Amino acid sequence: MVHFKACPRCKGDTHRIEDRWGKYIQCLQCGSVTDLWPEPIDMRELKGPQKPGRPRKKKESIAAA
Repeated sequence: MVHFKACPRCKGDTHRIEDRWGKYIQCLQCGSVTDLWPEPIDMRELKGPQKPGRPRKKKESIAAA
């Protein structure tokens, strides 16, 4: 999609591009590139099953040592 006179640098025409590095807007006249902010990632979906933590030492064994 072309946006007319939308370039912040030269007021030229821009178009939106998406590749493996993300989404950005590039000017057709001057070549200026502006990154678009990615959508926030829900970190809860990325975490899989977690390993249990290390068991705590009992106070009795610390006092005996």
